[in-house]
Amino acid sequence: MPEIRHLLGIQDSTGEEVYNALTSCQPMKSWLTPTIQGHPQLNSIFQPAFGAETVSLKVTKLQSGTWVQWQCTQGEFEWVNTQIDFLLEPSPNITIVTFIHSNWQDASPKFAEWSFNWALYLRSLKKFIETGTGRPYPNQFN
Repeated sequence: MPEIRHLLGIQDSTGEEVYNALTSCQPMKSWLTPTIQGHPQLNSIFQPAFGAETVSLKVTKLQSGTWVQWQCTQGEFEWVNTQIDFLLEPSPNITIVTFIHSNWQDASPKFAEWSFNWALYLRSLKKFIETGTGRPYPNQFN
């Protein structure tokens, strides 16, 4: 099955700022999308919206400062049953973020679109952590 993979370094020596931005609504609104319902807590479902497109994501793994995992339970059919992992590796100056969006059924046009979108949102996450200002939807292209 195809999967989207990205790797980036973010200036956060402990990984806690990155982890917080992935597990708290207010920070997430600053880098992903301002429209989120629910809370990204373990075994709960939250729903980020990207215009008319909304997905339901269940938080299936939280390991403080090192790993966040979401499972898509509802949304466009290509997204359903996909899994999103953020693996965090803190080092003295930066946190390396390995992003994996797996279990796609095929390399559809939606897969290609979201590979590009995730790169933009990860850039927004990096900007948010490093400068305090991200580029959430619909401003991710700026």
